[in-house]
Amino acid sequence: MKKLMIAAAIAAVSACANADVAWSWWLDNKTATPDVSFGIASKCLSVDALELSALYSASPVRNGLQFTVFGINDSAASCALQLAPWYNGGDDPCVQLAFVNNADDPCVQLGFLNISDASAFQLGFLNFNKKGFLPVFPFINFNPSVFD
Repeated sequence: MKKLMIAAAIAAVSACANADVAWSWWLDNKTATPDVSFGIASKCLSVDALELSALYSASPVRNGLQFTVFGINDSAASCALQLAPWYNGGDDPCVQLAFVNNADDPCVQLGFLNISDASAFQLGFLNFNKKGFLPVFPFINFNPSVFD
């Protein structure tokens, strides 16, 4: 098992070896456009692949993952996955996982409270979806146009 973990770590490092990486202490790279962004509170002009922050992520991530370990994601992200413990906000991410999720047009939202204009699928305690089969519905809500 240890050999597998070491091989995975080497693969992850080598995948990022040629990537443009930016580090933010506190929202200090507002004009940078890196491939990967790390920091305590990160905000770049745009990020291509990965944004990993401790407390706050605010960069628009185009093609990858936006992950905040202890805080919130609040950006115009159109990424594959937004993951945070408390709040995710974005334009049209594919999947959002947090306590509260808010987006214009996501594919899937999983959280306690999900708010969307036209989400394909929502799973949570309370789901608000303007184009859902009901505008407000507990536990599960989906857009009926998925079946068209």
